[in-house]
Amino acid sequence: MDSPHPRSGPLLVTGAGGVIGRRLVTRAVGEGREVIALDRAFPAGRPAGARVLETELRPGIGPEQPEVAAIVHLAAEMSNSTDVAADSERLLAANLQSLLFATALAPNARRLVLASTMVVYGPPRALPVGEDHPLEPANLYGAAKRRAEQVAAWWGEAGDRSAASLRIASVYGPDDPPGRAIPSFVAAVRAGRAPEVRGRVVRDYVWVDDVVAALLAAVDSDASGAFNVGTGTGTDTVDLARAVTAAAGAALEPDLTGDARGTDVVLDCGRAARELGWRAEVDLAEGLRRLFA
Repeated sequence: MDSPHPRSGPLLVTGAGGVIGRRLVTRAVGEGREVIALDRAFPAGRPAGARVLETELRPGIGPEQPEVAAIVHLAAEMSNSTDVAADSERLLAANLQSLLFATALAPNARRLVLASTMVVYGPPRALPVGEDHPLEPANLYGAAKRRAEQVAAWWGEAGDRSAASLRIASVYGPDDPPGRAIPSFVAAVRAGRAPEVRGRVVRDYVWVDDVVAALLAAVDSDASGAFNVGTGTGTDTVDLARAVTAAAGAALEPDLTGDARGTDVVLDCGRAARELGWRAEVDLAEGLRRLFA
């Protein structure tokens, strides 16, 4: 039977055990795609319906997967540190070298979709940020992702291949790791405490399933280059905390405990709409309601 998707052959998903990866694999399998799910560990359990490779992305990982038609590279490690000496080897391996190992594992793939980040822009010169904004990352994580985008573009230009890098805004959804604003606010409200806001920043918050949809839209496209993935709407941290309490139906006023000012980032996602046929469908209020549902 012919595949209902433009690319025949399995989809290799690296970082498949992460928050985005798990949901991507589940959706792809549900759409009838053949999926190879790769990660060094699957803490939430191995995904049903996928062929699982539980291994590190490292030199000579083998055996090769010559049947793979497309790669979604999610494997990464985040850091806000500016301490280059302490983080360089780990962050470069996680965010740049792992991409090279993934492409070596799937030598016949013809499509690569890299999960990049808004951090590659650095402090924006103006909002919203379009893909033509200069890339001036302020930390090593952003610099490594910028290099990974260059590697992806180089890979896509070699032979009958194509590559897209999705510069993703602030993702949120179920199973978010602690420490970020939304899971911290949600945990406080569930415990009956007012959300603590330690500093103000405007960010573009995008629901995880919208990110998954963007990644799969990019898999099925031949469009190359960088694409912003966000909502195009910015939300101040204090307003975000109020939105969390409203979604929970709680009468709690956020506790502003600091006046630190972060870097505001809101993405212009028009190119993804025009060339990938994708736009975010879940606004912040609806996404937060889903977290409490």
